[in-house]
Amino acid sequence: TEGDGRGRAAMAEGGVVSQLMPLVMWEDVPRSAVALGAATAVYFLFELSGLYAAAVVFYVLLAAVLGCFAWANVGPILGREGPPVSEPNPDAIEAKVGEIAEKAKGVAVLAAGVGYRLAKGQEPAPTVKTA
Repeated sequence: TEGDGRGRAAMAEGGVVSQLMPLVMWEDVPRSAVALGAATAVYFLFELSGLYAAAVVFYVLLAAVLGCFAWANVGPILGREGPPVSEPNPDAIEAKVGEIAEKAKGVAVLAAGVGYRLAKGQEPAPTVKTA
């Protein structure tokens, strides 16, 4: 149909979506099967380990920090530089924080407005759903 053609054209421009679509839609069966098997194995290993998701994330971050520490201290002994970390740019950081703060302000104002309308009963359907 016409809609499918437009959707495929949009996905072709999408980058990651266009790469994942054949995997998700099982167009390449062996590759999709390997992905499903790997995801299932990771899930079961995660379930059997008894760790929480946050613990796994923090262990990975700890390993990254220790790796950078070792690289920075052993690298000069071996005649190599430490990890390629760029210097912080205060202006870029300030601009990014300002951008995030503006977005957060807009979301906070919107949430406060919705909360006010729900509390006052000005939105009957959502008020009944939350009550």
